[in-house]
Amino acid sequence: MLLPLSAGYVLLNKQQPQGELGRLSAGRERIRVIGIAVLMGVYCGFYGPASGTFLMLLLFAVAKMPLTESNCTTKIINLTTNLAAIVVFFQHDAVLVQLGLTVGLFNMLGCYFGARYFVRKAYSGTRYIIILVLTVCFFKILFDLL
Repeated sequence: MLLPLSAGYVLLNKQQPQGELGRLSAGRERIRVIGIAVLMGVYCGFYGPASGTFLMLLLFAVAKMPLTESNCTTKIINLTTNLAAIVVFFQHDAVLVQLGLTVGLFNMLGCYFGARYFVRKAYSGTRYIIILVLTVCFFKILFDLL
């Protein structure tokens, strides 16, 4: 349900707010970001797919952060939720270390190139990538259910 709604939001919202016009006060922004982080931490711990995309969109739409700032904040929050999950999974001896390190290395390379692209293209160049990611996740979940 969240995937199609998120894709619809990205499709309908064609322009990123410019400058400080749409910003919240620092206190309101902080409260919203903490709430979003807790919500996404629970989602990421239970399930996880597309959590970064959801988090970025929530920070952008609900906390009124500029897209570049919401993307950077997403990376920090995702890092902490992933570290917490690693601790829990290690405690239950459920980590395939060699596979995790290999996949992690390639994930870091992908993130490096993706972040460089994002910084250069910002919202206009990444809207379609976000929609593509949400669509692929949606069909993957649909396929798994069937």
